[in-house]
Amino acid sequence: MSADLALVNPFQLLRDPVELRYGQPYFPLGPLYVASRARSKGWNVKLFDGMFTSDATSFENFLKQEQPGVVGFYTMNTVRANTIDWIARAKRSGQRLVIAGGPDASGDPEPYLKAGADGVLVGEGEDAILDILEAAKRGGWKDPAALSEVTGMVRTNGDEAMTAQRRDRLAHLDELPFPAWDLVDLQPYRKLWMRRHGVSAMSLIAGRGCPFRCTWCAKPVLDKKFLTRSVENVVNELLWLKRNFNPSYLRFVDDVFVMDRRWALKFCEEVVRADAVIPFECLARVDLVNEEMLAALKRAGCQKIFYGVESGSQKILDAMKKGTKIHQIKTTATLMHKLGIKMHAYLMFGYPGEEYEDIWKTIRLVEETVPHSAGVSVTYPIKGTEFYDQVRNEFLESNQWTYSNQNLSAFRTRYPSWVYRFAAKLTQTRLQLAQIRKGTAPLSLLPKIALKNAVYTPLLALSAAVADRLQPRDNEQLIGKPGRHRWSQNANQSFDHAS
Repeated sequence: MSADLALVNPFQLLRDPVELRYGQPYFPLGPLYVASRARSKGWNVKLFDGMFTSDATSFENFLKQEQPGVVGFYTMNTVRANTIDWIARAKRSGQRLVIAGGPDASGDPEPYLKAGADGVLVGEGEDAILDILEAAKRGGWKDPAALSEVTGMVRTNGDEAMTAQRRDRLAHLDELPFPAWDLVDLQPYRKLWMRRHGVSAMSLIAGRGCPFRCTWCAKPVLDKKFLTRSVENVVNELLWLKRNFNPSYLRFVDDVFVMDRRWALKFCEEVVRADAVIPFECLARVDLVNEEMLAALKRAGCQKIFYGVESGSQKILDAMKKGTKIHQIKTTATLMHKLGIKMHAYLMFGYPGEEYEDIWKTIRLVEETVPHSAGVSVTYPIKGTEFYDQVRNEFLESNQWTYSNQNLSAFRTRYPSWVYRFAAKLTQTRLQLAQIRKGTAPLSLLPKIALKNAVYTPLLALSAAVADRLQPRDNEQLIGKPGRHRWSQNANQSFDHAS
């Protein structure tokens, strides 16, 4: 046995057409933190990163070569099918102990246990992995029952998953070693980032958790408690990254980077003082920033901020329990333009209660605020969320996503998938027209974009009108009453690639 632990990132970029088009591959930061923690206690750790692989052959060869005692899979909902396949392959190849962890398995352990995983870890992995390895060693690296000793481990009892006691959250994030970047081949990441965006990017995280109550947001690993590393610790990591890897761009993957106002302002000040400035992007909320905060972030190197705008309808924002107001979105957009920071708007269509006029409110908000970019998706229910419980009786199992922003209606929405796809196309088109008017996009694009607008505007109206003829008007009547829509799972799938 050459490795005590093999961590697996099952995401394959070539299988995700949306992420492949964006050309911004995410680094497996979670597994790298788990790896560095295990190595700090003397365990031999390997990583299989599936990002730039195209099939399972290299993964199977990796297992044959390393023969690890424990194989740990990092899970995400859009990679579930691939992960389940690889878990089954790992068990067939004779691997001793196979576990799954990360957000998707933490929220829905059963599919992974059915695939053959000996256990699913619910919660953070850095301390848990130490308990797992000790238990596996005591069991001779071959006794799945030994995992029952680990707090937070879900195992099966016959055909049913046993509920696990939840582990306490890590209290002192500064105690964690920096991610084990040496386990990743950075070259293909850097090559793609440089070719597509002209930067050499890396990722880091300053804080964990989010106290807000958005109904669709899953927190299976991190609960609502927000914890952050010290400013000094984060600045030291920036300096360490500069010395060892010299990235030209960073992505902070915190759920909300500016959660703690005093921390964020101090961070901006210390980054400049320590000469640790590296251009970066982060996520924020429109109700947590003002001109002072945005100006400080820009001085510290911030070039782009991602906001969960979600909808242009206050009714829908309130239904989501988003906690933001339309006027805050508009004010933030004005400040972002004034300070020269790029704004990305995350948008959703299809939330329960959304009508045709609400769709148009979102499109018009995009036209008015003119963000630098926007990501548009159909609302997706994740198990364990309030939103999932709201629509669980309308769930469409055959419409579960297999890649990012696949934009299938995973539950019986007000309109079928193809209406929302036309809405997404029109939103992007109207954004481009607004950018041309504002002078932030070249005038040469106008003929092409005007033609697209002339196509998608009537298509959205026509598709919504046809859908209205095929279903009841009041979508509140549909909750909990399967079969009221005239279209079925197959009808949704037939419009998968509407353009």
